[in-house]
Amino acid sequence: GSINPVSDIVVFSEDQARSLNQRIDYFIAGCEFGDGCVVDDVSQCVRDLHDVMIANKEVVKKEFAIEKYGRPASTRRIFSDILNELSENVDKIPAVCSAA
Repeated sequence: GSINPVSDIVVFSEDQARSLNQRIDYFIAGCEFGDGCVVDDVSQCVRDLHDVMIANKEVVKKEFAIEKYGRPASTRRIFSDILNELSENVDKIPAVCSAA
């Protein structure tokens, strides 16, 4: 897509980061105060999952993204999609946390 030539990339980046942080907070709150995720520390699980993704970002961006989207994608988008999938499949959270 095209980007407005007078757009402020800093403001855009801050908005994107804030949005993902809110998504992470919502996911954690849903686990802690909702039906539960059967994980002792869901915040640590999210950090571990993120760390694994960043440590392997080139593989994740290529292999996972191409399989899911048909092209490379940002780790932010992939991480957000993983949180969405886990929100819809809470029974898989313990296995994902254990693997991370």
